[in-house]
Amino acid sequence: MIHINKVLVIAYYFPPLGWSGTQRTLKFVKYMRMFNWEPVVVTVGNSPFPVIDETLEEEVEKSIKIVRIDDLFFKNKTDNILDNLYSYVNSSFDLIESENLKNEYMKEIESKMNDLRSLLMLPDNNIIWANKVLKKISKKVNFDDIDLLYSTSGPYSDHIIAYHIKKLYKKPWVADFRDEWTNNPYYNYNKDSIRFKVEKYLENRIINFADKIVTISRLSKENYVNKFGLEKNKVEVITNGYDEKDFVEIGNKTNKNKFTIVHSGAFYLIRNPLSFIKAINNLINKGKIEKEKIQIEFIGTFESKIKEIVDKNSMDGLIKWIDYLPHKESLQHCIESNMLLLVVGEGENLKSFYTGKVFEYLRTNKPILALSPKGSVVEELMIETGHGKNVEYNDIKGIEEVILDYYIKWQKGNEPYLDKEIIKKYERKNLTRKLVDIFESIIRQTS
Repeated sequence: MIHINKVLVIAYYFPPLGWSGTQRTLKFVKYMRMFNWEPVVVTVGNSPFPVIDETLEEEVEKSIKIVRIDDLFFKNKTDNILDNLYSYVNSSFDLIESENLKNEYMKEIESKMNDLRSLLMLPDNNIIWANKVLKKISKKVNFDDIDLLYSTSGPYSDHIIAYHIKKLYKKPWVADFRDEWTNNPYYNYNKDSIRFKVEKYLENRIINFADKIVTISRLSKENYVNKFGLEKNKVEVITNGYDEKDFVEIGNKTNKNKFTIVHSGAFYLIRNPLSFIKAINNLINKGKIEKEKIQIEFIGTFESKIKEIVDKNSMDGLIKWIDYLPHKESLQHCIESNMLLLVVGEGENLKSFYTGKVFEYLRTNKPILALSPKGSVVEELMIETGHGKNVEYNDIKGIEEVILDYYIKWQKGNEPYLDKEIIKKYERKNLTRKLVDIFESIIRQTS
């Protein structure tokens, strides 16, 4: 009889929460049983997180145990704190007849509360939820049945939960970093601040206490090994990937009337498509591309300021903004495109960074324009697979050349040949097999 091991999966982002960070954990959980591992998921119940994709829940077998613990801190708790402050100063306020003066004073309190809240939420805003989990988990999970812990970040509070459970129950632990922590290229740390020093200390404690660290790229692994003095065999690489089942019910038609470029994912100030827009404008102004024959679709979540800046710098009617779509609908738009845009950004720190979307881009078999630093893992992926071309984010001329090349091929009806076999190692089943191999090696070492 085959022994079935159980792994406690600690992941704030899990269906029905949408977002790219949900996909990795969802797919691991979906395929673990195929390799004789039974997942028990600890995740959030009610949450203030605004992006919901209920279609993702259909991928989780109903027999899988999911422990949900609500996170309502930011809906209620902050207001309660401020109400208490009002009560403390109320007797003094009785003497102040000026409503303007009262309001100005309370605004000052609220601004200081924001600073205090930022310091208290260590390592991130989800630590209140993490503490609730630690208080309730022993009544919801029988740890005698659990063989191993797996936590995934962000949020990094997931690892705080796993740290305390490992310490209490002596269970082996795999800590998965979808993004690096204090070396996160999208977070602008003040490295002289006490906050940064404390977070780096926490990161160091966690990666040394875990039995194994998983990162998403070769360069991220090197960063952890070099910055924290870890043994190379302490850190494993499992990239993100694509799920073949997601593509079964999706057609394979392509837009024939307009050269359609799709970007699926979030834009924010540090990661935006402005250099791409400049290149498109230049090609149209030079007469190399007809405006009426091109369409750009941006699908996902966008900071309002970025949307405003992009619209200001692009030609009228060129961009179609589409809010977050259910996962398969988003993939359908990608399949129907003629070219996919991947924006990583500029800077040395971004060399180690994959977006989760890039592997699904590969599976669509559409040519990719990636805006990422030279020597990055994304550039390596484009070269390895032949599915696209990488250009430095600010290389406007280089961006123009790639767009024009794909546009001319589209005009001639020449779809680029893309090798489907070379990307199969990024299929989610194969990646789950790699994760399970790590689990089993740890079990052997600790038994």
